[in-house]
Formats: sequence, C-alpha cells, structure tokens
Amino acid sequence: MVATTQKQSIDIDLDWKFSSRQTEARLTLDSDECDEMTYGGAKGGGKSVLGVRWSFLHCWDVIEKFNIARRKFPIPLGFMGRKQSTDFSDTTLETWKREVPEELYQLRTQAKEIVIDSRVKLCYGGMDDREVVNKFNSAEFGFIFVDQAEELTLDDVGMLRGTLRLGIEGTHVSTKCLWTANPAQCWIKDEFITHPKPGKQFVRSLPSDNPFLPGRYVEQLQDAWKHRPEILRAYLYGDWDSLAANNQMIRSEWIQNAFDRVIHVPGKRIFIVCDPARFGDDETVIYVMNNTDIEEEEIYGQKDLMYTANRLHSQAIKHRASVIAVDEIGLGAGIVDRLREMSGGKYLVWGINGASKAVDTDKYFNLRAEIYDTAAQMLQEGDVDLSWEDETLQNQLCTPTYEFRGSRMIVEPKEDIKKRLTRSPDRGDTYTMGLYLYNQVPDESKRNKRNWKDAYRRDNASTTAMSA
Repeated sequence: MVATTQKQSIDIDLDWKFSSRQTEARLTLDSDECDEMTYGGAKGGGKSVLGVRWSFLHCWDVIEKFNIARRKFPIPLGFMGRKQSTDFSDTTLETWKREVPEELYQLRTQAKEIVIDSRVKLCYGGMDDREVVNKFNSAEFGFIFVDQAEELTLDDVGMLRGTLRLGIEGTHVSTKCLWTANPAQCWIKDEFITHPKPGKQFVRSLPSDNPFLPGRYVEQLQDAWKHRPEILRAYLYGDWDSLAANNQMIRSEWIQNAFDRVIHVPGKRIFIVCDPARFGDDETVIYVMNNTDIEEEEIYGQKDLMYTANRLHSQAIKHRASVIAVDEIGLGAGIVDRLREMSGGKYLVWGINGASKAVDTDKYFNLRAEIYDTAAQMLQEGDVDLSWEDETLQNQLCTPTYEFRGSRMIVEPKEDIKKRLTRSPDRGDTYTMGLYLYNQVPDESKRNKRNWKDAYRRDNASTTAMSA
C-alpha cells in the first residue's frame, strides 16, 4: 500500500508501503471503536515505523477535519516519546527522520517539538526528562504515541492519559493512544491482552508478518538468543508468558555440567580478574584464570587500593599472567592506575566498567548485561571447563535475574541483589568477567614472540572495548 494524501493546498506523496499487519493496525486505531491500541508483541514487527508514520498521517487528518490554517503558534496536537530520552533520540526520532521527508516538518530540538506546516506540532521526549514531564501538568493533547511502552510505569501512563483533553475551536478532539511494545510482565499485558476493556485493542505483529525485514533477520535472532528459548518464544512468536518465570540469568544445571566436563583447547590463557570490595561487608575477589577454570583465588574484606594492587601484581608475576582485569567502579579505578605504573610491560591492565555501554548496544542495556549473558551462553553451550568447586560461587552465579528495557537485556544490579540476599554477588561477578574476557586474552604462544614486551608497553595504557 502506498500512502498518498493531499491536504490543505499541499501535495504530499509518500512512498510508504505498509505490511498487511501495519494496515490492520492503522484501520483499527482510526476506527471509532478504538481509543487505545497496543501494537507489536515481538521483535521485527515494524513497530516504530508504524508509530511515526501513523503520527504524521494523523496530524494531517486532524488538520483537514478542523481546517486548521497556518498560524504563528501551531496547535500542540500530540506527544511522541519513550521512557528514556536518549533511547527516543537514538531510535524513534531517527526513525521519524528516515521515514518523514524533511521538507514536511520543522524539528525544534531546543523546545523538543516537531512543527508540521506551521499548523500543528508534536512534543517529544522521554519520561525521565523533568522538563518534558513538567509540561504535562498544563498540556492538552489529542493523541499519544509511545514506543516500547512496556518500559513505562503506571504512573507514567496515568500522567500521559491525563493530557488527553484537547479541544479545537470549542470542539473536543477524538483522542487516541498508540503504544508499541515487546512482550513483558507489565500493565500492557493486563489492560490489552489478559483483561481488555472496551476501546482498547491489541494487534500482534511478528517478524513473519513483516516482509520488509532483511532476509536473515529471523535466523540472526535465533542465533543471538539460541541459549534462551524463552526469549525466542517472546521475540519470534509474541509469547507474553514465556518471560514470567524464566528470568534466571545462569542456571544451576549449566554450572554442574561444567564440573563434569574436560575441554582440551590449543594454547593456554593465564589471566587475572578482580572485583574490589566497595563497602565494608563486600568481598575483594581475585581469581587467577587458567582458560575458563580458576587456578587460584584470594578473597578478603575491604582493603586500601595499594594492598590489592600489590596482591594482583604478585599473582601476575607468580603465574606469569598476560592480563589483569579489574572492575574499575569506585576503588577499582585507583587500582587500575597503580597497576599500569607497576606492570613494567609484563602484563596488560584492563579496566572494566559494567555500567558503561555494551559492545552490542542493540542487544544489551549495558556492559554488565553483555558480560553475564556471554558467560551464560558459554556455560549453556558447553564451552566452560570448571573444576574449582565453591558453593558460594555457584550460588552467586545462579542469583542474578534479567529483564528487558525495551528490546535490550539488563541484569539485576548488584545493589538490588544485595538488598534481596543480604550479600553482594562479588564472586559471581568476578567469574563471569573472567569468562567474558577469555576469548579476548592472548594465549601463551604469543608470549614467545620477540615483540611481546614492546607490544605490551605500547598497549598498556589502553583498555578493551569494555571500558569505552
């Protein structure tokens, strides 16, 4: 289907082809029987594309219906947003720019407004932006489009719904809400799927419904989440129940299988990982890694940074380790700096910040999620040989849960785990960091090269992609 419209003395020829499911959603949302619609329920269903296209076309429908003329102060007709401002700017707003011809609107980034032909305007932004939220107290909108609406709280939703009171020249505008979402245990499931109320419609769109996806999209999705069938059921088939009771990051049977396994790999990687204690009752954990196994450990309470730096340096010399990696949040940053002074080209020093961006930013909310899921995948697929039996370590590996922020995985923060279990998962965090690093560490054969020392001196001030 090609969308073509002629409104208010302006010819707009939009070469927009809609999937049959997107067309169904448009017709449903524009019908008199629908006040709010949730669209999506899986990955790759064309949710954002539908949202920005419908928002633009709906603006012109209102312009035509009310014969709105160009004006000095355009009417604020609607709101487009997401939970996080940065997510909206990086994804949904970029989709708008790609889909809507730039000559048909004016983007006012300072005011966070999109003006359409000097007649109406859309406000946009994130629910985490205080300036945006403050506008809602006096805002009067005719429609709302929120992308990845499963991220919103009920308070967010109530605030947005409270703005739907626009009148034009004394006539009430028929209000609409479009929520796009991936499967999640949230208010959307209750209001639109489990207990739908009159005026609320759900149109499911799966990757198989979208003919505009790249040819290998489903195959890539299956490969990315092959170790998590519950996520595949949600993302490929729109199963809203699959994520409810299966959000354990690492499963105990995967760890047990690692104890029963012996892996023979060419080359040996000896490296050290450390999670320094941040608070008085936390543990400083040092693991000397031999490939995916633990060869030696040091675990103690909170000490000053020089004590831990000296212990790490001593272990690196003793085991001839090629890399020392330290969680650099808090005390760790000072340890990293000191080790770089001490290393003398004998080993690399990598600083790791779990709160920083992941390498795969489309899949993971932050680096911590990428670290844990990489470790989980290695354990599930049989790539881990672990002989170091430590019941506390095993329990901590099985403790963290995951959820999704939009389409990106996030792992339960260490602080939340500590509140839930009264202890910090320091050993689990350290070991997963070791598994994540395993394939990035050079094996021993490279130590025999003449340029080893020069290369390490040259690279010693740099970090891996994890510190970006």
